[in-house]
Amino acid sequence: MPTKNKVLTAAVLLACSCLLAPYYAHAEEEDIPDCGHGQHYMDINMDSATPSSYTYTFDIYTASTHPGPHWRGEYQMDDDDEYILDANGEKIKVYTSYRDFFAGEEQAFSKSIAYIHNMIQPNPTETVPVIKLELLPDKDANAAASSETYIKLNDDGKPVQIGDTKLAAVLQGKYQPEDNDIVAEIEVDLAPAGTSWYIDKFPVLPSNGINSDYYGTIAHEMFHALGLGANVSADSSGDITFGTSGNYGHNQSMAVFNKYEMGIRDVFGRVVYYAYNENGNTYYDGGEDEQQPINPNASNITINGELVSRKIVGITVSQYNEMLRDEELIDPFTFYVLKDAEQGSEEDGPTIDVEQSNNKHALVSNVNTTPIDASSQVNQYCGAYFTGENVEKVLTINNTVAIAKIAWPDDSKVPAVPGLPLNGYEGDDATSPEMSHIELQNALMSHQAYRNWCSFTEAELALMQDLGYNIDRSKYFGKSIYNSGTVGENETINYFTYDNTQGFNSAQMHGIGLHVYGSYVDVTQSATLNASGYSGIGIRVDGVGNKVTIDSNISANGEGGNGLLVAYGKEHNI
Repeated sequence: MPTKNKVLTAAVLLACSCLLAPYYAHAEEEDIPDCGHGQHYMDINMDSATPSSYTYTFDIYTASTHPGPHWRGEYQMDDDDEYILDANGEKIKVYTSYRDFFAGEEQAFSKSIAYIHNMIQPNPTETVPVIKLELLPDKDANAAASSETYIKLNDDGKPVQIGDTKLAAVLQGKYQPEDNDIVAEIEVDLAPAGTSWYIDKFPVLPSNGINSDYYGTIAHEMFHALGLGANVSADSSGDITFGTSGNYGHNQSMAVFNKYEMGIRDVFGRVVYYAYNENGNTYYDGGEDEQQPINPNASNITINGELVSRKIVGITVSQYNEMLRDEELIDPFTFYVLKDAEQGSEEDGPTIDVEQSNNKHALVSNVNTTPIDASSQVNQYCGAYFTGENVEKVLTINNTVAIAKIAWPDDSKVPAVPGLPLNGYEGDDATSPEMSHIELQNALMSHQAYRNWCSFTEAELALMQDLGYNIDRSKYFGKSIYNSGTVGENETINYFTYDNTQGFNSAQMHGIGLHVYGSYVDVTQSATLNASGYSGIGIRVDGVGNKVTIDSNISANGEGGNGLLVAYGKEHNI
């Protein structure tokens, strides 16, 4: 008997060196025949975890449990993302075979899940989350994960417009799925020929050589399933928008946004949504009546209307500079991201009728307004960023220094942003921005070719808190400095100076006493740091040109510990 499943018929898997997250252009309902092999479950028990024991159930698809090729709802597509048709004009199905666990993989996978579980501390619930795990034979060291947005209806039958992924809703005690309902999916490929997945240890720095780090990859993908994912897709009119839309609300354009999307800002610092009120008027549109952005974790959220996604439009550096000179060009109903001229759709670019704008589009005050050198390449660094209550706390020193502005990786000329930089258009053939990776330099949740984190930065943990998870960051980090100094004329350095009197004493795996992320920071460590857990670090230094004065005892005596780790950059002075 065929079973009804949601088929992701236009899935574009993003090219990446070892980590992969799916971007789904759209989904449609279609019958997928049951393969006839039934369901095969693998339980991972967290008996020793706090505050209580917990079980994750994985519905596994391997060569042993599901032998033979299977159709997974995918079709052959050409380079223009058009379906390839056979002689009869029918779409050509893609069939896939599965593989079995390689030696040590099952244990490594379980260890990665335990790492995430102990970090997020899910609420006790009667529901055991069921996650589909597919082991695929492709030799590319890639992986993917996703979880649909949980859409909750209110008493009037309309959806609550701010939601979580289904996995997040289960783990946070907000959703009780039916027995054996799949709440997330994970795919894991094989490593390329001549290499293997690295599973020997779970270090804080990769030590895998040419091999691909398994633990970091699974942690990365679980982060996506837990909520770090933007639903970027074409609506019925062909516009690229955020959220999960349905046939309800004003002009059938009302959308459900996940918490991650609620924290995304465009290159001008504006939210992804605007709203219609009962009279058809708009707000959250940048006008004089602009309201404060909605806090998706507030106990009481009042939306006086229906939220609608802004249309996502890519603009070139020249167009961006023009819009800075004349703010009336900025459309209140458009979400702007930077792109290079060859990226994006042919319709991208400012098209607003200036006479209709009414000058309602003042820029957000803390966003950079300096023009960009017209010769600069944007690549994937689109100017958009994520912010939230907890991210702002991490980017602020003792509530006395302005929110740190984070520079884009690799000396990009895109202006620094007061939040976490987001991935944009990937490759010349990209027609829409990806928006689901955090482009901190070399960080685990980035989509950069080189990464030197196997665990998460404090800013990434803060993002997870902004998704609603109860994480005790103080076990993982003592202090993180994201601020940077500046380099003036004649190479004169104006350091960001800080005396860190905050101590750290933690046996947490991957705990870090002091992390210097920014560049041209002059910091003195005046309090004792003791990172005694597995792969703990007393002080980690990234960035460029930092000065670190150690005026206290620093220790990291656990297995794989480092008292001082200068992990990246140049011209540091210890």
